[in-house]
Amino acid sequence: MAAKHLFTNDLTASTYTVSTVPAGKEWSFSIVFCNRTSGYIRVRFAVSSSGTSTPADSEFYMYDIEVPPNNSIERSGHTAQAGRKIIYWAEKSGISVNGHGYED
Repeated sequence: MAAKHLFTNDLTASTYTVSTVPAGKEWSFSIVFCNRTSGYIRVRFAVSSSGTSTPADSEFYMYDIEVPPNNSIERSGHTAQAGRKIIYWAEKSGISVNGHGYED
C-alpha cells in the first residue's frame, strides 16, 4: 500500500466536483478544505456509489460546514472502493480541496 496525494481541486462556486476511485483500487484518505479568502465559506463532502455527480442526502459526511478565513479543516478516516465518487462543493470560490492517504 502506497501513501500518496490522491486528488486536488480549486473549487468553483456552488458546483459539485468529483474525483473517482480508479478501477481495481481502494482509498483510505483524509480530505482537507483550505479557505484562501478573508471570509467564511461553507463546504460539503460526500462519498457516492450512485454513479452521478450529485450525492444522495444519505451520502454526505459534511454539509455546509464553515471553513474559517485563511484557514483549513481536515477530516480523516474515510475509505472508498473502486468506482466510488468523492464529491465536494463550496458555496464560493477560494477553496482548495486535497485528498491524501493510501491507495491499495
